[in-house]
Amino acid sequence: MATVNFYLDSPDRKSECPIFLVYQSKGKKFKYFTKEKIEPKAWDDRKQRVKRNYSGDEQINSFLQNLKAVINKIERDARYNFSDLSVSYVQEKFFDQIGYNVSGSDFYSIFEKYLKSSSITKTTGTVRKIKTTLSRLKEFELTRKYQIDFGTITLDFYDKFLDFLINDLSLLNNSVGKHIKTLKAFMNYASENGYNKNSNDYRKFKALREEVEIIYLTESELFRIYNVELDSETLKSVRDNFCFSCFTGLRFSDLKKIKKSNIQQDFITIRTEKTRDYLKVPLNDFSKEILKEYGGQLPNSISNQKSNMYLKHIGELAGIDDSITISQYSGSRKIERILPKFQFISTHTGRRTFITLSLEKGIRAEVVMEMTGHKDYSTFKKYIKITDNVKLFEMQKYWNNNAKLSVI
Repeated sequence: MATVNFYLDSPDRKSECPIFLVYQSKGKKFKYFTKEKIEPKAWDDRKQRVKRNYSGDEQINSFLQNLKAVINKIERDARYNFSDLSVSYVQEKFFDQIGYNVSGSDFYSIFEKYLKSSSITKTTGTVRKIKTTLSRLKEFELTRKYQIDFGTITLDFYDKFLDFLINDLSLLNNSVGKHIKTLKAFMNYASENGYNKNSNDYRKFKALREEVEIIYLTESELFRIYNVELDSETLKSVRDNFCFSCFTGLRFSDLKKIKKSNIQQDFITIRTEKTRDYLKVPLNDFSKEILKEYGGQLPNSISNQKSNMYLKHIGELAGIDDSITISQYSGSRKIERILPKFQFISTHTGRRTFITLSLEKGIRAEVVMEMTGHKDYSTFKKYIKITDNVKLFEMQKYWNNNAKLSVI
């Protein structure tokens, strides 16, 4: 038998609890935030109503009774018309009659406004992440039958959304963390602009983040790709753009923007796509050689997705096939992949390779950061892969020679 109940959710920072309607039948249910909040002491659990003499008790109780009456009528009409009386049917009819629309609620209309504002001030990549998070939220709402509004972005929502991303979508923890980070950024926007006046629970949301294995090329591997024989102009263009990134540290998104006017003697001057910073990157002999090959500019580039596909093929042709083990987590579940190294090569490998090899060669971290545009060491640090060669070099440089001198 179907039931309609009202209950209080967890209190917000003002110690007020949202009142939810829950419809349940045959083990399935949906819930709806009534947009009413009260103090826990004013609620009668047995009667599922606001106690008498509490401010606004008559109006709130009448409103709750009306919501229940809407569902009762839907059930009667369904039985009269021999309609399917499933929970999803009742939910759809209920939302229709109270004027609630998943894609048209205040939350989503403000999210669209945030997205529009972000498209003006943020990079294309960031805007794409915001769109993806918005899609995930709508997918979660429809799949889990959890109504999303500013008042329902609670710790209970956080737990359920994490469970959906990890167990339903099997996303890795770092991908989950990016969605939580994007959601928190939106909620900050909504709070600062006066749209969110209901919940501050989102401030407690933790964005999952795990250190991942940084894939970069050794110097030997880089020059095997640099010198590999290719029989396609497209492959050569992809290879040369990639190697130029390895020799300068520039991102793929910045390589696409480089024109002859950006190249001045021994430097490339460019305003970066991601951070909008101005960089002046020195050219070495190898980057100059690539520019000379194409008449003082870079070859035309193709999409990032296709470039990544071709780079794996180029890496295979160059014999970059040592086995690499990558361990990642989805929740507590460990996902391990063992593949030849060329399978992990992407356009971003070029930037990582430049940073790591530059440090290996002894270039000071602050100089590398100046060339790559990193502003703080904590962000820069994740790109650094301390190799056995570096450790051996540092040990010999700072211990062996000094030890000999002290003995003498």
